[in-house]
This record gives sequence, C-alpha cells and structure tokens, in this order.
Amino acid sequence: MIEIAFDEHSDNSFKGQTYPLLDVPDLDGEPFSSYLSFADSVFKKYTSELYLIVLADCSRFDTNKLAFAFFIQSCLHPNNALECVVFKTSDTKLAFESYKPYIAASIGIKYALRIAKENVFEIYKELKCLNYLNFTIKESFLNHTLVFTPNNVTTQNIETHSVFEAVVFVSLLKILSLAEIDMPFSLTVFTSTEPEKIDSKLLLKNLLEKTSHFIDL
Repeated sequence: MIEIAFDEHSDNSFKGQTYPLLDVPDLDGEPFSSYLSFADSVFKKYTSELYLIVLADCSRFDTNKLAFAFFIQSCLHPNNALECVVFKTSDTKLAFESYKPYIAASIGIKYALRIAKENVFEIYKELKCLNYLNFTIKESFLNHTLVFTPNNVTTQNIETHSVFEAVVFVSLLKILSLAEIDMPFSLTVFTSTEPEKIDSKLLLKNLLEKTSHFIDL
C-alpha cells in the first residue's frame, strides 16, 4: 500500500532524484470510477518504479480523489513496487489539510482488508479492540452481540448479521471517527461462529459506496 506525498517544487524531482511524470487525463466531472480506472492503468504500466510524480491541476482533476484512487489500487496490486505518488502543489499545507478525510478513509479501508483475511473469531476479536475511537463498545455474551455506540447523539441503529456486514459497518465507523465526522447511527453486531469467506473486492466496493455518503468521491 502506497504513501501519498505533497511537494511544492513544480518539476519531476523528489528527494534529489527524478521520476516519471504522469500524464493525467481530464477527469473533471467524471465519476470516481474513472479515477480508479486511470490509477489501475498506471499500476499496470509502471511495475518497477518506486515514485511517480503528478502535477496538481484543479481544472482537470480532483487531487484528493486521484490520490485516494491510487491508494485503493495499491491495495489491489500488492506486488507492485510503487511506494509513493508525489503530488506537486503550490501549497502543501493546504493540500494535506484537504486530504485528511481521505487519509481516514485509507486507514479504514486498510483495516477492513487486513482483518477480512482472518477467521471469524479473530475478526470479532479485532472489532472489540476499537474502543479508543469516538464510540463505546459493549459485549453481551447472552445476546451474542457487540454494540457500538457513538459519543455523539444519534437515533438510528443498524444491525449486522454476517461477518461481512460487520466488517463493512465497523470500518465505516472507524473512518468517520478518524475523519471527525459525526456518526449517524449506532451499530449492533450479531456475532456468529459460522465460518465465512469474505470477498475483498466486494468488501472494498461496499465500503467505498457507504463512505461516499460522508466523503466526496
């Protein structure tokens, strides 16, 4: 999984070396799927480069969406050598602040994909360890539930009845917490000992769809 960096020097150099400068198509007004498609094509073309350079151009594409698309595709191309995509911008502090919600989403997605590889017992164990975020977690052995209650006021409750659903919604809560976005629901996870294999691509698709209601994608 790659890193995203911002740099104010408007050339194709970074840390004293030069790297390929990407020719980004006009994605203005295009859906996020177009950003993902371009990022995918880059990973297929550049298989051994450690760094790639992008000149930010708000008239042609959204830097945050493109950077996030690169991160997502890095999750789907784990054997690619790419370590970092560097975005050249006139104001790195402003760019970093603007990208913060997408960092939260990246952390949540990375978390979801990691724990989805575990067995059901380990997954539920992982889910119970998130009480350092902006919600409380209560376990009921009698009801076989984990209840996630946000610190902010909410009236809606969502129930999950599969490991897949649990990973999606708990990861979404983690994203919202890290992005400092009020959580619009509490969550009741009904646990099960039945084995369940999670499709990582379907998991990613569902989590992105739900995240898009809170972060611009």
